[in-house]
Amino acid sequence: MSPILSILKRSLHILKKTWLVQFLMNCSQPLLYMTAMGIGVGAYISDMNGLSYFKFVSAGIVASAALWEAAFSCTYDVFTRIHYRKVYQAILTTPATISDLVWGEILTAVVKSTLYSFAVFGVIYCMGVVDSWLAILFPIPVILLALVIALISMIVTSLTPTIFLFNYYNNLFIAPAYAFSGVFFPMDTLPNWAQILVWLNPVYHGVTLCRGLLIGQIPPLWWAHLAVLIGLALCLAYWPTRLFYRRLIQ
Repeated sequence: MSPILSILKRSLHILKKTWLVQFLMNCSQPLLYMTAMGIGVGAYISDMNGLSYFKFVSAGIVASAALWEAAFSCTYDVFTRIHYRKVYQAILTTPATISDLVWGEILTAVVKSTLYSFAVFGVIYCMGVVDSWLAILFPIPVILLALVIALISMIVTSLTPTIFLFNYYNNLFIAPAYAFSGVFFPMDTLPNWAQILVWLNPVYHGVTLCRGLLIGQIPPLWWAHLAVLIGLALCLAYWPTRLFYRRLIQ
């Protein structure tokens, strides 16, 4: 078994022991947002882009579940394993390389993010939100979104000297990316300059694609949304290994 898969296996073994707590913790926030906004605010909004507001929000929440887990897993979890538990230092005494460590953590984040998105998907499916056979394809944008966020988060972690600085990352990037992702309102209501900036937000592309697949209304520029996610992943893929090498070795 390759070192990358061994790291994934280790993480899933830990998840197996605490899966109930982990799923409740990571799925509670998306479900609370779905309830508060979809049902609470939805009582005052008749429809959104031809959908009930509850369906509009719920379909977007599925993708956003991947955002939170990928960000948390590749920031706080990784930082703790480096500085407090010294897990990486122990693993590097084996044939595993820094590249194996980095990509093992990224793969773990993607797998866990996808599992949590599936959990939210199961809830909205039971509530009748999903009404298209295209929904079987929703893991594609979820996986790509989780990959991009995991890469960004690993880069941030490699440059962060103290765990408290992750508050800035969450407040200045993750929270705005979530707020302006199209989960709660369409992005075409923003000024033209803001709509251009939104295209730099990976969460927007993941939410747009995921919502289209779940409700059976593929966005006209679906190929562009997909291309942006793939392009971001390719552009970011080189940096985590390079930066972690400098941090762990030098």
